Order: sequence, then C-alpha cells, then structure tokens
Amino acid sequence: MRKIAILILSILLMAAIALPASAAGSVSLSRSDKTVHRGDTFTVTVKLSGMSKAKAATIAVTVPSGLQLTKGTSSNKNLQVTPDLAKGRFLFYSMSDVDINGNLAVLTFKVKSDSSFSEKSISISVQAGGSTYNATSKVTVACEHKYGNWSSTGGTNHKRTCSTCKATETKKHAFDNACDTTCNSCNYERKTQHKYSDKLTGDAQNHFYACTGCGKQKDPVPHTPGDPATEEHAQVCTVCNYEIAPKLEHIHQQVGEIQINDTHHWYDCATCEENAAYEAHVYAFACSSTCSTCGYKREVTHTKAEGDALTFAFDETGHWYPCTVCAEPIEFAEHTSDGDPVTPHCTLCSGELKHVHSFGEAWNCDGDTHWHECACGEKDGEVSHTWDEGIITMRPKGKTHGEMIFTCTECGGVDAAVVVGGLPFDLPELPDWAWYAIAGGAALIFFGPLVFMIVVIAKMGKKPKGKFSGPDI
Repeated sequence: MRKIAILILSILLMAAIALPASAAGSVSLSRSDKTVHRGDTFTVTVKLSGMSKAKAATIAVTVPSGLQLTKGTSSNKNLQVTPDLAKGRFLFYSMSDVDINGNLAVLTFKVKSDSSFSEKSISISVQAGGSTYNATSKVTVACEHKYGNWSSTGGTNHKRTCSTCKATETKKHAFDNACDTTCNSCNYERKTQHKYSDKLTGDAQNHFYACTGCGKQKDPVPHTPGDPATEEHAQVCTVCNYEIAPKLEHIHQQVGEIQINDTHHWYDCATCEENAAYEAHVYAFACSSTCSTCGYKREVTHTKAEGDALTFAFDETGHWYPCTVCAEPIEFAEHTSDGDPVTPHCTLCSGELKHVHSFGEAWNCDGDTHWHECACGEKDGEVSHTWDEGIITMRPKGKTHGEMIFTCTECGGVDAAVVVGGLPFDLPELPDWAWYAIAGGAALIFFGPLVFMIVVIAKMGKKPKGKFSGPDI
C-alpha cells in the first residue's frame, strides 16, 4: 500500500514538473538573522510569486559547511510536505491544483560548534510548473569574542586577544587627566609634570594656584572675606575675588492695597519698582467665582445635574442644587415646612427641619409642679405650686371625713385634702336649725353652772349699800 502511494505521488510530481509554466514566476528568501554565532538557530522563509496553480513543488537546499538543516515545514495550508533533511530536499504536493504563491516553506538551520567565522551562502532551488527558480541567502557566522586582559604595546596603545578566534582589538591608553600617570585599562605607567596657572583661583574655603591638567592645588590659603553680602553686591575674597556669598535676594515690602485686574493680582514694593508677587488669580475649580488668594470675583456659570441625577442638597437654612463641578449652590431657596409640630420636613427637598419649641401661655401641671409645654413634650419654666389657704367643700360629720380644696395661685391647679371626722360614730341627718338648737342646749348645759358660779362670786365680793348696823366681822 505504501509503495502504491509513493508511486502515485511520483507520477503526480513528474506530471506537475513536466507542465510548462503559464506565467513567469520568482522565488525570494528572507532570513530571521543577519549575524549568528556558534550554536545559534535561525530560519529562512521561501516565498513564491507569479506562479500558476500546481499539484506539487520541490525545494532543493545547498547547505554550506558549518551549518546544519534541521527542519522544514510547509507554510501553505493546501500543501503537504515530505522532507528529506539528509539530502536537503522537500516535496510539497496536493491531490489537485492549488495556489502555491506566498510563503511556501520555513527552513530551520543550526550553526555547528566548529563552524568557521565567515559569511555563509545558502542556495535554494525551487521546481514548480515545469520551471526551476534559484535564490541565495547569506548569513554571517561571527565569533562571540572572549577577550583577555589589556596589555600595553608601547607608549600609545594597548591590545587584547580573543581566546576563541584569536582576533585582536587595539585601543589608545586611557588616563583620567593630563597629569594621570597610570592607564586605566592596562596599567601602563608614564611620566607627567604639573603645570600650575599663574593666576589665583579658589573654592569654598581657600584660594590657590591650580594645575591646568588635573586641578591639583598649590599654596592654598583661606579666603579674606570682604564686606557682607547685600542686595546690591556679593561678598567676595579681597585677595582672589572669589564669591564667598551671593547677593541677598530682594525682599519685597508691600505698600498699599493689593492691586487687581481681571487676570492677575500683585502689590507695590516700597523699595523697588517691580510688581511684587505678581501672579494669576487662583481658583479652586474651573467654575469657582472667587480667587482664593486675593478674593477677586469673576462671572461664572455653574452647571447642575440633569435627569435622575438632579437632587437637592440642603442644610438647616434652605435647599439648592449643587454645581456638578465645584458644588457651589444653584437656585438656593428657603425650606417650606410641612407643618408637623414635632418632626417638620421640607415639602420640596424632604429635608428634616430644625424643630423650634413653642410653649404658649397655657399651664400644664401635676400634683407638685406646673410648667409650659411644647407639642414635642419639652417643658419650660417648671416650678412648684403656690397653694392658697384652701376652702372646705365638705364638712366632716361624726366619723365621716370632710374635704378641703387648695388652689395654686399661679396656674389654677387644685389639690384636695381630707378633713378628718372627730367622733367615733356618724351623726343623723338633721336640718340646720335642729343642729343649732342642739348646740345651744349643749352650751347651756355645760356652760350654765359655770356662769352661775361666776355671778355668785362676783356678788359676794361687793359691799352692801347703806349703813352697816351690825358688828364688824
């Protein structure tokens, strides 16, 4: 079965190759890397153009020394591929004529570990539609140099050698400055001599003569400070003129009120002609109306929300729409109360309003105190009752108690007190005249003898009128 398949494919290939091309075609190559190193892997893409439809095509690769062909894949989904890596040949085929233009294959190469360091030419031969097309791609195998240390070659240069390819690199000695004696790379030693300037120069502490090659100081001496720095001049060394301290920064002294225009604010300085602190107005938000520095007010247009997002903001004083940018109040209005005496709310924004007590003139009281009361239950001016002398509304009868009513002189509140009966039994119900008669008789019975005795004693103490005829007693 396998032999039959191979035979069919061979016949198809021969037929495809034998067919003459209906149009001139071309092949182009593109590589993934221009320069490679030993052990690297890179690819070459084979692209066809101007080709007629075909059932098959072949690629023959000439691999230069130092490279190894490791893989070949089809980039055309309509074509199958049979690779022969050892011979560098690839057969692309289909059971019917298909478009073979575009990327046909991707070939993978590996650089051998013993490859020479040189340019390599990869030759590709494509047979399709009865024609042969050739193309070449070049890649350079370069050494990843592993250089040793620098060594001097004399008074000018030093060099180093690659341990892999023996290539050499040469550069000039490198010194930090004109007076440096040792090369930074190869430690070559040279002889130098300082050349000092004949003019004094200085740093923050001293003045001295400096070497023009390396800056080394000669004969350093501390500065001799001149007059202290002012706004007009710096403090300098009187010997070398080195600036010890810079001029003092001018400090503006405000005179008069802050000056304002539509865009800026500033104030006049008492000691100079500059506009001191001259700066643009500062606004907290894009639609803020007041400068946060000088208080300048500008005309702005605030924006309130729309649709469902439009809601009131409120406090105890009123409600408004907040600006969507800066939250400034828009369309401020006082609350309209719903009239609830305890927890009033605004009829527009539903905000809870501050309750204001209303105590009125009417008194509320209990048995001990009286006060004025708000509808919310809050009390005001609560004090104890001031009672009058009281009025007996029901007298006690026998052992039956009576009642006495006391009235507060301030609030009119009343309180009842019991008048205790003085007899161990109840008295019968009689008309008033009968009780008066009984009371008069009782008085005569109890008080009559006492009155009689008082009268007798009084009579006995008086002398009889007229002449006394008997003996004296």
